[in-house]
Amino acid sequence: MGLGTAQGKAMTVVGRAASVVLATVLTVAGCVTSTPEPTRTRSDDASGSPTSRRSPLVTQPRATTFVFAIGAEPTSFSPAAQDAGTRLIGRFLFSALYRLDERLLPRPDLAEAPPFIADDGRTWTVQLLPRIRFHDGSRLDPADVVFTYQLALSPNCPFGELCSIARAGLLDVSAEGDRGVRLELREPDSALLATLLSQLWIVPRGPVQASQKRFLDGARVVGPEAVAALVERVDTQTNAAACLGDSPPEPCALATHIDALEALLRKADLPLPARRAFPDGAGGDDAEAYAAALLRRVQLIGSALGSSGIDQLAAAFPLLDFGEDPVGTGAFAFERYRPGDAVELRRFAGAAGGAASIANVRAQIIEDPRVAATALKTGEIDWLPEIGAEQVSELANDAAVRIGGRPGPGIRLIVFNVRSGRVYADPAARHG
Repeated sequence: MGLGTAQGKAMTVVGRAASVVLATVLTVAGCVTSTPEPTRTRSDDASGSPTSRRSPLVTQPRATTFVFAIGAEPTSFSPAAQDAGTRLIGRFLFSALYRLDERLLPRPDLAEAPPFIADDGRTWTVQLLPRIRFHDGSRLDPADVVFTYQLALSPNCPFGELCSIARAGLLDVSAEGDRGVRLELREPDSALLATLLSQLWIVPRGPVQASQKRFLDGARVVGPEAVAALVERVDTQTNAAACLGDSPPEPCALATHIDALEALLRKADLPLPARRAFPDGAGGDDAEAYAAALLRRVQLIGSALGSSGIDQLAAAFPLLDFGEDPVGTGAFAFERYRPGDAVELRRFAGAAGGAASIANVRAQIIEDPRVAATALKTGEIDWLPEIGAEQVSELANDAAVRIGGRPGPGIRLIVFNVRSGRVYADPAARHG
């Protein structure tokens, strides 16, 4: 596999009367608009399943709500989710030990002060703020922090790029007294304060473990043998030699295995991802992408059933129903998700930095960037996190809109099929 990197520019837009501090952790301050909207009652998704276990509430007037746009359906509300829209929502829901301010400097968030660093630079001690609570009212303690970092140190770590950062930088994490967390580093590394301690969102041990139990109740009904057999069958059929021909047989397409994958997930009592979360760019659904997501879930079941202890939980974490009704320590708590419409959050009075002055946050799902740009211009939304080049000139001419740009990382990837018998299995072919 070949890998190259490219530096791009990400554009963000703030509309009309929004008063927002946009940093790595988002903090909402001030009233955003005085335009009211009709109240709406809670709705269920297309399958008839409730989108939140909380009691129904009406949507708050716009004067109390900060609205921003996301370009696709969220995949989950778990810290394991890696899609851009869900990560933005997660910054309202969860907190890390530290946060990055507007100059990208680490500041205490759940921590009381910067870490105390021993003379050798390898032992860091972090004191937590007293009386911090999660959205469900339970108290944050060092065990929750240790639990989260153990997930990150697991070979089955579910936290994306933070996994390699954690494993490369940390040897161990342990509790120290009522409010202390002790981190043992492999080598002195001051960058960990910004790259890991300010990015890894802390999750509550109790609710996550309860969610794991519910997951295992269903997964064990399926059993590891059935999971392994299905994964092997899909792999064999989609990578058969005939798939390289001009007219590959039907089983070569991953989408032809959707029924079997869905059936196994249903037997494990796991929800299926929303098809609308995999748009094909032409108004329909991308069946191959949807099938790939199903296969990934089946593979995670197999990893979980084949592991134990914290490694089992780390493998199962992306599948837990904790991601449907998340509990964090962020400035806003999860209220409800209306598929095809919006995700709604409510102010959390017990937030570490104090209650936000905005009562509600709504992530409006707007897949068409042109529609999102129009919504910003008309004041229907207050912030558009990213815009394409074609929208820049249009919005730049609107006096009521402010556009900001920042360097953004990019990755260009070339992937080679290096299985035995394939052309690129020969290193000379890849490097020629």
